[in-house]
Amino acid sequence: LTAAWLAEHGGATLAAASAVREALLPSEEDVGMASQCSLLRVDLPPVGGGGGRAIETRFVVKRAPESGDLWGTVREHRFYAEGLGSGRLLGDLASSLYVPRCLLSTWRPTSSGAPDPQLQAREDFLLILERLEAPAWLRVDPEVGCLAEQVGCAVEALGRLHRAYAKDTELDKLSWLPRGVFNVEKSVGLQHHFTLCHYMAMGFMGGLSLPVAASAAADKLAWGALYGVLERLAEPPLTLVHGDFRPENLRFAPSAAFAATSTAAAGPAVPRVAAFDWGLAHLGRGAWDLAYCIILSQPPEVRRQREAALVSTYLRASGDSTEQKLREELRFAALGILSLIIMTRAGAKSYESKQMLGRMLVWVGEAIEDWQAIDAISDW
Repeated sequence: LTAAWLAEHGGATLAAASAVREALLPSEEDVGMASQCSLLRVDLPPVGGGGGRAIETRFVVKRAPESGDLWGTVREHRFYAEGLGSGRLLGDLASSLYVPRCLLSTWRPTSSGAPDPQLQAREDFLLILERLEAPAWLRVDPEVGCLAEQVGCAVEALGRLHRAYAKDTELDKLSWLPRGVFNVEKSVGLQHHFTLCHYMAMGFMGGLSLPVAASAAADKLAWGALYGVLERLAEPPLTLVHGDFRPENLRFAPSAAFAATSTAAAGPAVPRVAAFDWGLAHLGRGAWDLAYCIILSQPPEVRRQREAALVSTYLRASGDSTEQKLREELRFAALGILSLIIMTRAGAKSYESKQMLGRMLVWVGEAIEDWQAIDAISDW
């Protein structure tokens, strides 16, 4: 990107750039990213105008992946282009969830005016987002996992998000989103694709060992149970689901901000968790996001200690049904997440991505065994 290009396309903020430098994201932030991401350093005038030295401001640039389908890219483009990620906090969620500000989301329209991944070129897509960085926002090492206060506020944010978007008036605004993470209306051949990926995966586990119950569940999914699981997760009541709610896609306020928020007697609420990478956003059961967060935000031994409290937090925040019903939906969600990771790992190219997905696979497998999730498909 150049200053001249931003002057023409970048809107009020970016058009004022006097110098532009683009480089790769730090390696620890780019693992597992399907999109091509880079770090954009832009010299902007001081706030308020006037004289003084230009201030370097950093943003994240996302481009379409080099290969594979573009449905996730379309979802993220529309998410930002149609206002959900415009920098406003989602509805009444100001105290819990923040979405990074979008400065530019561009994709040359088709003749119909709507983005279509079958008709558009990859190079036409560009997304420029606010970069969430220290000291205001902290990254968590996903292999170590979140602190108790971090995962607690993430689960509370999920509950409030799902509650806000469970209303028909809100869902109508999101009718363009697919139903289910794989879009159940257009998932012809998905069962066959998963079966191939599953049996391929058996040959490149690379020393990974799934619990016996999780391995048996994967076999049942490959034998034909997957589509039924995904249909169950796409049945009403539906809500807005992030789809990939794990530490790699989250940032947290520092611990001091947690304390200040909890003890403040007055004043505006401060968001304590931010979520980005909305490429898997869909309409579905909130249990998908909850399972994703609980399972992948902490090692299995830590999850077991915190799980009951986190489920209670979600029930309170979401106004969801009974714990028994939620636990049943979490079993289906864990099975769906297992299938997603197996298919993603089958197509992963880099060693780092395979390692990350391998860890995720083991952690999900532990949860499937702990939750006896295979019982949910025992008759299928």
